[in-house]
Amino acid sequence: MKKPIIILITIFIVIIAIFFNWYTNKVQSAKEITAFNSMFEQFTKKEITGVDVTTVLNKAIDNNEQYKISKKDNNIYENDGKYSIQICIKLEEEGNYYPMEALEQIGVLGFTKAYATALFKMTNIEYHENRKNFKN
Repeated sequence: MKKPIIILITIFIVIIAIFFNWYTNKVQSAKEITAFNSMFEQFTKKEITGVDVTTVLNKAIDNNEQYKISKKDNNIYENDGKYSIQICIKLEEEGNYYPMEALEQIGVLGFTKAYATALFKMTNIEYHENRKNFKN
């Protein structure tokens, strides 16, 4: 009689342990995503310098390289729906949007030298569908 009860209690404990591990991983993942997003969100809705733009560009490029995001034929990172980051910069005097890859090709250092003290404003952040739920 005691043997079936011990087996049921053991199974119950294993199920609870598996659930607890899954939940802990999900919470940790949400914290990591929130911390990662905040690196970019800190620049939202305020004026930033060209040096700050360079910082954001470098973080985005590093992220895409870390996750081995492939590039299209036009040398622009593809949207993988999960880890990719895409940044577009609009220069007011020209009215044109430039993807971060265009600035990467001409040299981020050259961009920094040309626009170090210029003021920019981040106006929009969009998240992949699977990550927007973790937004602050």
